[in-house]
Amino acid sequence: MRIRQHILTICCDGVWAHPAPNTLFVQIGDADLDNTYWGGDHDIPTPRTSYQINATSPGTDAAAQAAAAFAACSALYANRALTSSASASLANTSYATTLLNHAQQLYTSPPMTQSHNRPIKLLYLRWDKRNSSDAYTQAVQVYQQQNLSRRLQADPVSNWDEKTPAVALLGLQIKTAYPNLTAGGAQPNWQSDLEGYFDRIVNGSGRGYLTGGGLLYYPGDSDEASLNPALNAAMLLMRYADSGLPSTSSKHSAYIEFAQNQVDYVLGNNPMTVPYIVGMHPNSPANPHSALATGASPADIANIDTVPTQEAYVLYGGVVGGPDAQDRFWDMRSDWVQNEVALDYVAPVLTLAARAIVEGTSDPWYTRLDVGSNEQRKPGGQPCDAALNVMDIFSNIFLIYDNLA
Repeated sequence: MRIRQHILTICCDGVWAHPAPNTLFVQIGDADLDNTYWGGDHDIPTPRTSYQINATSPGTDAAAQAAAAFAACSALYANRALTSSASASLANTSYATTLLNHAQQLYTSPPMTQSHNRPIKLLYLRWDKRNSSDAYTQAVQVYQQQNLSRRLQADPVSNWDEKTPAVALLGLQIKTAYPNLTAGGAQPNWQSDLEGYFDRIVNGSGRGYLTGGGLLYYPGDSDEASLNPALNAAMLLMRYADSGLPSTSSKHSAYIEFAQNQVDYVLGNNPMTVPYIVGMHPNSPANPHSALATGASPADIANIDTVPTQEAYVLYGGVVGGPDAQDRFWDMRSDWVQNEVALDYVAPVLTLAARAIVEGTSDPWYTRLDVGSNEQRKPGGQPCDAALNVMDIFSNIFLIYDNLA
């Protein structure tokens, strides 16, 4: 019941944010102002400006992903699935139509011409039979025109602003599940594109590599929030394999094994013996970079790592950024690179957790951890990353200023 209510709340929020065909509200508050504030939710700096995208101020990616979300939820409430055996229990045809209308409105406005996320929206629209436009064909055209097949060969990560691997996977799933809806015209070789991409991940022959402790790591993309690319890769690999799409049984097994190893790493099978989900285990991160969790006031930012000594609230389920390329994790509150929590960090975990409930055969890795073992493995010194480097620069500036004064 809670899951149903949560889904409904998200959909209602989306409808509220899309009050007119040409208008989608995408942000509340000035990001620069908010990022300098360290405190609770009662004294957030004002004004709380609302920002919208529209016909004169387009926001292609935001509109594309919102439309995809509307269309996906429409399919859910229309009791449609990507496999013949699956069946949703949230059937509400009237609400499904409402959500589909919002998706279609965002499809036509604001302009949607230059975005790697555009095919995602088109594919989700095609997923719903009642969509009168041939969105699948249009998605194929965009995929080919933007040469996303070649883009996959460059081994992009899958994350908040890069959906190319997911486009190919969704395209293949729709083509496989509904061949009568996708027949005709030149088709991308979704399977070949995907398996080339996945094989390079699994075999270590692409841009990503495994750290000494076993985390999939992409130089540049993994330098901040290292767990996110790995979790998203695991999610896609699991999805592909569980949908029965691999061309051989050996690929199926290799994809599942690799993905499970990434999940196990996040759940504690790593050199730090830390499950990187807050509140999951006594070894979990105790200092997520969250002012709300600390219960701190704005003045406390000067002593962010020590005030308070223990955070006032446990941010249950928050996924932190994760360790560095040497698998080291300091659990420092000031280090937003390693300790910040975010919705896109949590998103793949929800899919992987749902999959574990259905397909899992063993207890999660954190059940094997010795309490306190992480304290014995915590590295000395401090991280060398963007968060701490910036703080060092500011400290040096203040020191110079004091000396001059």
